[in-house]
Amino acid sequence: MKKLLILILLAPLFAYSQLYCTKNIKIGNIDVCFPVIEGMTESYSNSNVKILADTFKGTDDEIIFAIYVKEENLDYSKMLENGLGYPSYKLYGNKRFIDIDIDQELYNMLKVQLKKTLGKDLTKVIKRVNGRLDKINDIADLNFETPLLIESRSINNRSTTNTLLMKMTIAEEIQTMVANLSVLVIKNKLIFFANYNIYNGSDSIDKTNDQSNIFIKKIFSIN
Repeated sequence: MKKLLILILLAPLFAYSQLYCTKNIKIGNIDVCFPVIEGMTESYSNSNVKILADTFKGTDDEIIFAIYVKEENLDYSKMLENGLGYPSYKLYGNKRFIDIDIDQELYNMLKVQLKKTLGKDLTKVIKRVNGRLDKINDIADLNFETPLLIESRSINNRSTTNTLLMKMTIAEEIQTMVANLSVLVIKNKLIFFANYNIYNGSDSIDKTNDQSNIFIKKIFSIN
């Protein structure tokens, strides 16, 4: 009878998890739910996705938690040849922070230090032209070797998103990419979220920012 009662009490939690969580992971001693995103599939368990994602790890300390791929790009057999496609999301952490609880003071310090490592900071220049990238010549043709930071913003006091433009080699061709790199503190654990798209004007920046905003709001709402 007691076991039956426990199952009845837990049933709504299981249903909620299946409905809103595409993946649950443990970070240190904390369980974190990654949200279901319309039009995207979490695919890091696929061997080809894992090979591609692991190839682009930033450091040996990086731990990848999840990779979201657009559903129309889910031909796993051709993924090693074609890549993940865009948009693609990556959620990851760092081994050194797994067992550390991140309070507000530490988070504020980390986000400032991270911003300094992201590349050339153009945020003040962009603000002077009211966010109009088209006023800075044709930014896609700019010759830059390091990423350009063009905006930093926060949805809440536990998240910061940096918007960057960068050059990447894709299928032996150099392309300009727009990327959101977000620092999140979920249940006092540090999680990084990256969203990549091909840059084709200011609309692609707005689209990338909107995608990231939706994801960040969802992950906070279910954790």
